[in-house]
Amino acid sequence: MIRQHYQWQCCFVVARKKSPLTLAQLPVGRRACIVEVDGEEDLRDRMHALGLRAGREVAVVRKAGRKGPLHIRVGSTDLVMRRREAKLVRLSEAKNRC
Repeated sequence: MIRQHYQWQCCFVVARKKSPLTLAQLPVGRRACIVEVDGEEDLRDRMHALGLRAGREVAVVRKAGRKGPLHIRVGSTDLVMRRREAKLVRLSEAKNRC
């Protein structure tokens, strides 16, 4: 579910969609549920084979420098992935479990 924020402009209410959280934006130590994996079919298939699929819980273990890779954990599997690929994984905040 995408939350919408409303902003008043010249007597009209304009709905702005809140940008979805991506794996690249998830802070270290936080967990979230995977909602969708975007990108080309080959990349989606590769991520699916690694365990990155809708409904799975993911956590960021470490982040390297500004544009460096992310160390993530999906279930009991640890992965390292590029930030540009992590931007394609859309998440929702995990309250307890996915």
